[in-house]
Amino acid sequence: MKTKIFVFSLVLCFLALPALAQNVTISSEESLPDAGWTPAHPLYFLEQWAEKLDILLTFKVEQKIEKMIRYADERIAEADEISQDTRERVRERKEELIQKALQIKDEYQVKFEARLQKAEDKKEIAEDRIEQLKEKVTERYLRHQEVLEKVIENVPEEAKGAIEKVIEASQEKFEGKIGQLDTAAKQRVENQYQTRIEALQKVQEGRVLKEAKSLNQIQTQTQNSAQVQNQGDSTQIQVQQKVEEQTQEQKGQTEQSGSLQKQQKN
Repeated sequence: MKTKIFVFSLVLCFLALPALAQNVTISSEESLPDAGWTPAHPLYFLEQWAEKLDILLTFKVEQKIEKMIRYADERIAEADEISQDTRERVRERKEELIQKALQIKDEYQVKFEARLQKAEDKKEIAEDRIEQLKEKVTERYLRHQEVLEKVIENVPEEAKGAIEKVIEASQEKFEGKIGQLDTAAKQRVENQYQTRIEALQKVQEGRVLKEAKSLNQIQTQTQNSAQVQNQGDSTQIQVQQKVEEQTQEQKGQTEQSGSLQKQQKN
């Protein structure tokens, strides 16, 4: 039975290869690819197998790098789709599923960065194409930030920390990649994406201000709660003191009444 399942899965992987191989070459300003199956899908592992097999059977270095870039993009698209999924079984696992997609994205980024560097060192690809791939990778880090800024608005509070780290890492990568470009390419990229960079900065500043405001509200609520608690404690102490005073007063009255009764008897 297990053998049949394995064979069937392998066949599915091979059948998926033609679809995976289509439209792999992507322009630097093209939108992200469709997410396809996300980590929420029970057969998601088959997609991962198919991608690995696709890369393994791609022998041209440039195409191999292109596919790695594309598959990293798909993981960002998956994170975006998961963040907007309203199904209960997905909502309950959003943090876990998004982190899984982003982890695979990181793995692809490490691979295509290393392979691109190797191709440049060994001159496996023409120099002009190396520069084009570098520009594409640079744009991708900007695009990932843009998408993840949307994702972070649709996830539970406990999942935001992990996504913020990915955004920060993408920002560092983007700035680092710009610094690695030659002067002409650097100027071209900065001019080409200036509007997007400024818009992204405004979004990020807005998010930081929103988080700061939320934190201040929490601190204010905590302080108010503490004040109420202190007031409650103070009131309780006053009540206890009042009760003790009344008890002492009643005790004094009782003793005085007893003394009068003794005098009357005498």
